[in-house]
Amino acid sequence: DLRICLEPLAAVSAIGNIPEAQLDEEVRIWTRYRDMVERGESLDSEEIAQADGELHDLIARYCNNSRLRQFLNILAIQRSRLVFIMWRSQKFNSEVIQQHLRILDCFKRRDAEGLREEMQGHMELNNWYMLEKLKA
Repeated sequence: DLRICLEPLAAVSAIGNIPEAQLDEEVRIWTRYRDMVERGESLDSEEIAQADGELHDLIARYCNNSRLRQFLNILAIQRSRLVFIMWRSQKFNSEVIQQHLRILDCFKRRDAEGLREEMQGHMELNNWYMLEKLKA
């Protein structure tokens, strides 16, 4: 629940701060993952979980609020565990990859409202997945 509130806020705060070259590199990485899934190739869970964490860390690093950045760094430890489990299940790989690409597109277009919506939807999917795992 904290991530649903804090990560969209951090993302909007980071608009315009992340260097274009870093955004382009993230797009390249996530496009490669999307293409692999579309070709039916399996993804290395550890590799993609690390790339996922690096994208979220990039957003936190470039947000304008140092206190918010501290909170996100604390939550990153919990996030990394969940993210690895989620990628390993491969249940939502395609959707999560598409979410990351839409988030990056919003950054590149500097679309704050779209970014807020995409980040919130991304966090909600993560929350839903975590709740489903806890029920099982």
